[in-house]
Amino acid sequence: MKATKHLSSSSPYVSPSLPADEELVSRAINGDGWAEEAIFRKHVHFVTSLAAKLLRRQAEVEDVVQDTFLLAYRDLNKLNNTHLLRHWLARITVRSAQSQYRRRRIKQVLGLDTGIDDERLCDQLRTDAPQEILVELSLLDSVFDSLSVSERICWVLRKLEGYQLNEICAISGCSLATAKRRINSANQKIREYIATKEADECI
Repeated sequence: MKATKHLSSSSPYVSPSLPADEELVSRAINGDGWAEEAIFRKHVHFVTSLAAKLLRRQAEVEDVVQDTFLLAYRDLNKLNNTHLLRHWLARITVRSAQSQYRRRRIKQVLGLDTGIDDERLCDQLRTDAPQEILVELSLLDSVFDSLSVSERICWVLRKLEGYQLNEICAISGCSLATAKRRINSANQKIREYIATKEADECI
């Protein structure tokens, strides 16, 4: 999908003066406040970008980013493979997003959901994206609401973030077969929606 190449990068320039994740985690565990701040500065764009693709609501994204780093700092001593900090943050982000989805559903049932999708995929484009990509992502924004939460998470991790299937399993906490099934189901729904829209335009 060409659109995925034009989404805002989840790997922005990071100052080479920042230590490696292994050192930052070790220092943060030992109470180094600067190391905690460095972890935040190094990975906040990635966490924000992932949360925005999953939730598409700015207020919820801000809550997830805050929750993700608070939980990460609290549980840093549980991270055995410190070089996998980014993957670990992705897992916490996904879990925080799932919690936001549950709260959103409760509000919807009670008729209290006043949130709007103000972080649409087409709003996350790089400035060099052509018009055809904008149209493609607008279609994706429209079909996303028909995907289940689990389908959306696995599809975003695979198609928009580029994770391998084994990484998706670790981040989302599902089996390989389940991850494949969710991605295939999402792909099918997206293809059917786009085909329907194209057929409508031909009438």
